[in-house]
Amino acid sequence: MLGRLKETLNKGDEFDQVQGKIIETILAIRREQGKNDIPFPASEQALSIEEAVEKYIENPNNSECLTQLMRSFWTKADEKSGKTTMVPEFPLKSKEIKKRAKQNQMAIFNGDEWVWIEKLANAPNLGTTESQFKKKLGKGGRQIITLKSYKVGGEIHKLLYGIYFDQEGARSRVLNAYGQIVDAYFIDGGGMCVRCRSLPSERCRDYLGGRFEEVIKKPIK
Repeated sequence: MLGRLKETLNKGDEFDQVQGKIIETILAIRREQGKNDIPFPASEQALSIEEAVEKYIENPNNSECLTQLMRSFWTKADEKSGKTTMVPEFPLKSKEIKKRAKQNQMAIFNGDEWVWIEKLANAPNLGTTESQFKKKLGKGGRQIITLKSYKVGGEIHKLLYGIYFDQEGARSRVLNAYGQIVDAYFIDGGGMCVRCRSLPSERCRDYLGGRFEEVIKKPIK
């Protein structure tokens, strides 16, 4: 890439010209390599959460937009917690995002790792007992959604679609930090309610369902 840059840069170029030529060279190389995702230009100023949401809504299948959305989300969240969350680039290509979207799934970074989650506003798998719900896990790396993924997913869903997970009466089975299945839902204003149970519930309730998540692994080249 350095060789390509030397061919395009001139001694009298201003900073903006240099930056523009660098970006153009990177894009040209990515196109030659068959990479269609367009990266965001290098910038010292990160996008605000509002700007990141707008860009994502305009390009919902773009992996760069997804990465920027989660970085802006965690930047704002860290301002309140005082922590620093490092969000790596989304490891898959845009075509996988599009494929999963058709299955009502979206990708989020839950603070530790990238995961696929179900993006339905109301809990899927309603009217199941706990054992029936577990049988739907199947194969392929799916597991019951963790409480941290549920919380982040619900907040992202609110930013994108104007409503939190299970805000309208449904409840989702999720895994807490101790590996126990609990019932969770959001209320107006963004508060999250969690109901613990001492024993597995085999009663079938119309409002009680459950969500899955799947850890996203970087493809092996």
